[in-house]
Amino acid sequence: GSGGVFKTTDGGATFTPVGEDAFTMSIGDVALDPQDPQTVWVGTGEANGGGGSLTYGGSGLWRSGDGGQTWDARGLEGTGTIGRVVVHPTDSDRLWVAAAGKLFEKDDARGVFRTTDGGNSWTRTLAMDDSTGSIDLAVNPRSPDSLFAATWTRQRRPNDRQYGGPGSGLWRSTDGGQTWAKLTAGLPSDANVGRIGVSIAASRPNVVYAVFTDAIGNTRGTYRSENG
Repeated sequence: GSGGVFKTTDGGATFTPVGEDAFTMSIGDVALDPQDPQTVWVGTGEANGGGGSLTYGGSGLWRSGDGGQTWDARGLEGTGTIGRVVVHPTDSDRLWVAAAGKLFEKDDARGVFRTTDGGNSWTRTLAMDDSTGSIDLAVNPRSPDSLFAATWTRQRRPNDRQYGGPGSGLWRSTDGGQTWAKLTAGLPSDANVGRIGVSIAASRPNVVYAVFTDAIGNTRGTYRSENG
């Protein structure tokens, strides 16, 4: 999360840094455009602040159209940290970003952001409060109007850490991320919910997995749905 972005062209035998003169070295996520793997999106700001460690904020979202040689800023500078960047499977102009917010501050630039014009403009479609952001996203590859988002209530101060709360939860959208509904059936929904990870099985997209932690980072369980 603090070493920048590296690229390999030989299957991982060697790596070279890219983007050092463009964005910050604190990185939250990297995503390739499924339609054009030379188009790379980087969400800056490490979103996974640990119990005793620090993370550093970023400079928003960046895009390269030439495999990492050159970069341009695509907004969301105020989000602080980005947990996930997801590109639509068949429409390169549509993206979703999970913004976790600044580590030591309350702010309103948290939640799920969506663009339909390649990052020229953004709309926040899932918002909770000034201490709850979004940490993970997953899109159904066969039906990309179906998405899942994980929210995470987190507050950090020099002498206090709260990494969970009632705002933490798993959400589903069936209209491309325009509206969201919280999922509670069979899932933890009390105040002792922390970071959540979510993933969709590519071979069977109705199968969805979620891993839940508690407010201090212990795993509460891994959950599976077979009906989306």
